[in-house]
Amino acid sequence: MDMTIETLLRHGPVIVFAWVFAVQVGVPIPTAPLLMAVGALGCLGKLSLGWALLGALGGSLVADLLWYGIGRRWGHWIRGTTAADRARDLFLAHRLGALAIGKFFFEVNAAIAALAGSSGIRVGDRTPRHCR
Repeated sequence: MDMTIETLLRHGPVIVFAWVFAVQVGVPIPTAPLLMAVGALGCLGKLSLGWALLGALGGSLVADLLWYGIGRRWGHWIRGTTAADRARDLFLAHRLGALAIGKFFFEVNAAIAALAGSSGIRVGDRTPRHCR
């Protein structure tokens, strides 16, 4: 058996976590081949799809929280530019929708999480601070 397949069988959920995390923080690596391999191994009963899904969700969540923290801490540096202000206003108008839709577009995924942080929205908040 190929060493890559053995490694995936042994550490599948951890590999999926790390791979998805890397993609979500902006590393341009192909995701489809890994996910297809995980799906095939899951269908054969050699890998738990549940654990792989939790790994993917965890990697995505940790990356989003990282970008959110970066936006909270250093987001004020990009404010004041026309494009950044327009993006922030658009985000605030469609907060939850922007977060949900932004997950499907690789180009804006990290920016959406950082915008959430820089807009004064706290984790778990429904309304940003400046709207109260």
